[in-house]
Amino acid sequence: MNTFTGIARIDNMLSREEEKKNSLGNATRETFLMEGDRYLFDFNMNIAEWDQFDTDSDAWYFGTWVNKEKLRLLQYVEGDVLFIQCQDAESFDREIASLCSCYGESPSLIEFDLEAKKETHYYQDRSEFFIDPLRAAEALHSTREISEGDNQDGT
Repeated sequence: MNTFTGIARIDNMLSREEEKKNSLGNATRETFLMEGDRYLFDFNMNIAEWDQFDTDSDAWYFGTWVNKEKLRLLQYVEGDVLFIQCQDAESFDREIASLCSCYGESPSLIEFDLEAKKETHYYQDRSEFFIDPLRAAEALHSTREISEGDNQDGT
């Protein structure tokens, strides 16, 4: 059996699914997990291999993880499990750029100081997900320009 996520139950389900190609040319497998939530992944995947990709959509029913070493991405959305295996570093960086573009920047942590009536937002350094620092800089610059343009228009 192939090891996709390191979670035997999920890997077994994914291994029975047909491999397809996504719009970026990478191999994908999809399955549906009837009973579960994102915490199955959070608490059972090898955290030395998988990093969470923070989004403003994160909840018990939604999560995204990245395995930079093995060029893999995993997303859980309301029971749907999407596994992506990239063919090389360039296609992996394109997948990361797509995630950055789709989800924009969102704080991974918000700290509240009630006495000072202040909140501090901490953001994940998404450049660390990319393999090529030049592709990271280009993708993140484009993402910031888009979001800043949206804010200027009041949308």
